Amino acid sequence: MASETQRDPSIDDDDDDDDAPDSEDERRRRRERAKKKKAKAPVPTDEREIDAPDKLTLSMLGVMAIVTLVLWAFARGACNYHPPRETRRPRVVKLEELAREPKDAALEMQQRLVQLDFEGAVQLATGAAAAEVAKAKADCEAQHAECAMKRKQLGKSVDSTAQLLERSASNATVRVITVKPGGKETTLAKLERVGPIWKVASRGPDDPNFKPVPPDAPTMQLLAAPPASSIPAKPHDDDE
Repeated sequence: MASETQRDPSIDDDDDDDDAPDSEDERRRRRERAKKKKAKAPVPTDEREIDAPDKLTLSMLGVMAIVTLVLWAFARGACNYHPPRETRRPRVVKLEELAREPKDAALEMQQRLVQLDFEGAVQLATGAAAAEVAKAKADCEAQHAECAMKRKQLGKSVDSTAQLLERSASNATVRVITVKPGGKETTLAKLERVGPIWKVASRGPDDPNFKPVPPDAPTMQLLAAPPASSIPAKPHDDDE
C-alpha cells in the first residue's frame, strides 16, 4: 500500500547504540568515577584517636608472653633436674695422686691446715709438721664454737700457690703462698719422700734470700732419664 508508514532509520540506529556493549574506556571512566565518589577516612588529629594496637592485639601479645614464660620455666626445670642416682659427684682424689710430687704435697698440706682440716693435713705431714698440726688441732678444740665458725668462713675463701725451689731424690723445698681473709701468708716447707708420696717435715717463715742447693748426681740422672714408655724394650730370644 502507498500509504504504509515507513520506519525512521535514525531511531533504529539509536537503539542499536544502546544495546551495544560498553567499551574499555567507558568501563575505566566508570571505575574512576566510583572511586572518586567514595568518602575518604578522616585524618586523626590526636594519638588517642588512633586505635592501634587494639585490645585484641594487646590481649594476644599478653597470651604469647605468658606462654613463652611458662615454656621457659618448664625447660629450665627439666634441664636442671637430675635424679639422685644420675647426679654427678666430684671424683674423690686419692692421697697418692695428691702427694705424688713435692710441690703438690706442700700446697695441699698448707691449704688443708689453713682451712682447719686437721685430719687431712696430718696425712701429708711428718715429724715437726705433724706435731704442729696436732697443736693447732688442740687449740681449735679448746674453742670449738669459734673454730667451727672460722672453718666455715675459710672453706671457700682460701687460695694457695706453690713454687718448687729445690729437689733431690728424697728431699725438697717448696715456697707456699696462701691468700686468706686475714692477709697473705708465705711459708717455706721442707718435704721428705715417704714411700711413694711426699710429706711435709717442717714449715717455717719465708726466706727471701733462700738459695737452692744444686741437685746431686742421682737427681740429675733421674731428671734426665726419659719416660718409661720411651725406653726401647730389650729384644727377646725369639727375635735374635
